[in-house]
Amino acid sequence: MKLAFSTLSCPNWTFNSIKSAAIDLGYDGIEIRGIESDLFVPNITEFSGINGKKTVKELRKKGIDVPILSSACYLFDQNHPNMMMQEGIDYIDCASTSNIDFVRVLCDKDPHASDIDFEYTIMNLINLATYAQDMNVTLLVETNGYFADSKKMLKLLERVEDLPVMALWDIHHTWRYHKEAPVDTLKTIGEYIQFVHVKDSLNIDGKNTYKLVGEGDVPIKQAIEALKEFGYEGYLSLEWVKRWNTNIEEPWVVLPQYLQYMKELI
Repeated sequence: MKLAFSTLSCPNWTFNSIKSAAIDLGYDGIEIRGIESDLFVPNITEFSGINGKKTVKELRKKGIDVPILSSACYLFDQNHPNMMMQEGIDYIDCASTSNIDFVRVLCDKDPHASDIDFEYTIMNLINLATYAQDMNVTLLVETNGYFADSKKMLKLLERVEDLPVMALWDIHHTWRYHKEAPVDTLKTIGEYIQFVHVKDSLNIDGKNTYKLVGEGDVPIKQAIEALKEFGYEGYLSLEWVKRWNTNIEEPWVVLPQYLQYMKELI
């Protein structure tokens, strides 16, 4: 298994700072979810147009991959359908030009479940995945919100089995919001998992409070053991949501801590 971190971890860092940290600390990859104030990756200088291919090539020479672009393409969104679909297309184009395998999409917005239109969401996913297929890009649907229930995620994935759609497992969400044991999640959707998000937390007075990995109650050790047994060889990406929670620990504290903790597990 390989280790990466999401750029959500370091929202104030330049791309050069992010790149330097990944190289100096010994990470295998970087998950791109915005740089500094710009969350729309296709507009970011290092990934816009033909720059993306050059950026990724230079990183790979230094032993750092960019396995995924994480979009805010909300396939459930009935209020802004054209904008949503265009975002997905733009990310797929960016990934294809840059030789990046995966684009993360969301079929629910928040970590807790919303009331979504399942059939409408499926229709949008099929349309976007059909486009992605022609561009040699795979869409990863995150276990988020309604789809943090792996049984519901399985129903979605079974509907698009002939298209390039797989799963991004957020260990935190399946546990925190549905109390799924990691081994049960893997039994249900393990064959579809191509990328994994890792973060930890405690529920304090009914509120989700993020903690350094290993200091919360999310069963991360059990998840890694289950992934080992399943034969997973992909990325374990730290999704430290500093961009949305400015009071949590700074990236220069979290990134080395995560790397050391996870290396001992894997």
